[in-house]
Amino acid sequence: MSAPSRASQEATSTSTRFAVRSRQLARQQSVQPPVKATAPLWRSGSRTPIARSSPSRISSRPRTQVATSRMGGSLYPHLPGPPRRFGVPGRLALGARRHAARENEFPLPCHKKGPCGNLSFEGETLEETAMHHTVIPDLGIVLTFLRSGQGWSQAELGEAAGISPNLINEYERGRKRLSRERLEHLIAYLGLPPEVIDATLAALAANRARARAPRDSPDAPSEEAHRVEDLSIRIGTAVTGFVRTALWELTVEGEALRARQRAGFLWDRLKRHTPAERRTLVQRGRKYRTWALCERVAAESIRQAPNHPREALELAELALLVAEHLPGERTWALRLQGYAWAHVCNGRRVCNDLPGAEAAMVRARKLWEAGEPGDPGLLSKAWLPWIEAVLRRGQRLKAEILLTKARIHETLGDPEASTAALLEAVPLIDPRREPRNAWVVRINLALDLCHLERFAEAEPRLSEIRALAERLGEELDLTRVLWVEGKVAAGLGRTKEALLAFEQVRGVFRRRELTFDYALVSLELAGLFLEEGRTTDVKALADEMLQIFRTQRIEREALAALRLFCDAARRETATVDLARRLVRFLHRAQHDPELRFTEGAD
Repeated sequence: MSAPSRASQEATSTSTRFAVRSRQLARQQSVQPPVKATAPLWRSGSRTPIARSSPSRISSRPRTQVATSRMGGSLYPHLPGPPRRFGVPGRLALGARRHAARENEFPLPCHKKGPCGNLSFEGETLEETAMHHTVIPDLGIVLTFLRSGQGWSQAELGEAAGISPNLINEYERGRKRLSRERLEHLIAYLGLPPEVIDATLAALAANRARARAPRDSPDAPSEEAHRVEDLSIRIGTAVTGFVRTALWELTVEGEALRARQRAGFLWDRLKRHTPAERRTLVQRGRKYRTWALCERVAAESIRQAPNHPREALELAELALLVAEHLPGERTWALRLQGYAWAHVCNGRRVCNDLPGAEAAMVRARKLWEAGEPGDPGLLSKAWLPWIEAVLRRGQRLKAEILLTKARIHETLGDPEASTAALLEAVPLIDPRREPRNAWVVRINLALDLCHLERFAEAEPRLSEIRALAERLGEELDLTRVLWVEGKVAAGLGRTKEALLAFEQVRGVFRRRELTFDYALVSLELAGLFLEEGRTTDVKALADEMLQIFRTQRIEREALAALRLFCDAARRETATVDLARRLVRFLHRAQHDPELRFTEGAD
């Protein structure tokens, strides 16, 4: 049976039950029309109160049930009869007033619907009427009905809305004017949309006519009229449910639901096959080329990622294949391809292919943005940011691990292994998001390449390193970049350029009292002097170094090694090889103060 037919039958059955209950209520009211009042009811044009009747019939009524639609969870009340906490229902108070007017041969005022759904009467306002009669406005009845139907007490609603429960009670009893805007605000706390107000008012109007007059009144409807009314209500309710279901099916959400249901059936078929067979079916079968199947397979890829990374990647690539064969508008196909590429990125990430995941994310972002004009809003926009955030977290953790690994290899004196770790870490850190970490990784990589005398590989990286340092704007960062530039220039035979760079760097390090760095650049400068045979300059440089080291706190073994070089410089026995070995020793001594330097080996 189709969904519209089921909805129609359910609505018809519900309406029938409500119609039967409505007739029972009308018969009860015909026996004793006046009911319990919260204040005396006065005859029109008289100060004589109408005698009150027993409230047992009202208080014994069951709480009215609310019929809810199965489509979307919206409320569609069909019989807004008053719960047992009502003081005087509006329709019964109106009947009492009609009865009093008839007894006094007084013309009954015309019943009208005032603004915001409140009741008003000819010749007097609602406030004036309330002075003589307890008439609950329609919106007050709606508030009571919806609150009770949701299972809330007046105290609970008042606490949620931040107002006194007494004010809720006055709204429901008609003692305070309740506007439509205020009612919408209150039912929002009940989790109900504004549309239920109109539906409840319509049902209230339809059922109010059934209880206008007692059964023994001359103008009471006949049994045949009651049957006609019941049948019309049932048919109207059934048609309303059918039309609602049919119109919902024609919306984008209805089409999306059907497409996703078909995608579930298609995936049940595909998952029985091997990955290669799945790709063949998608390439050959047009029924597999739908956006919903792409979405379904991508979701399955996410589900498999924690425990089955290879299968997750295969499913993401299958989703991409579906997106690439999607017929129809090109921009929508691009949007879907971007969605699929993001899941390919996630699959590569869980397979520890972070560079491949980064490339997939770049492509996903590009295609996703290119397809935005043709997006009908069917795909969740949260997946791309979520997948990218997970990727960045994985990249950051991996980069931190690689940096630690490189630092350990550097401490152990293995620049080759340190270089390999840094080369792997470079693509994991985005300079746009993390310029400081990107600069640290790249300058350490350039230093390791210089230690390995791979100056030609280091030179192309210098421009990016300097650009990052200028972006950071720190003097010390720019000084260290100049130092690396001097190393590269010296290694490539550009001695004058290297000498100028080392002199500038020494000045900054001396001013900032960076003893180890000052010693390193001074030894490199001494090596250049020795290559040119400038022994006098080497002696002067050695005396200056020794004087500074005596006034600074420096480790004993490092100071002994520097004294060894200074003594060799005075004797004019210092060599370029000694200077370079001493530079390597001081690099390692920064991490191992107990490391000792001997003239024969480092």
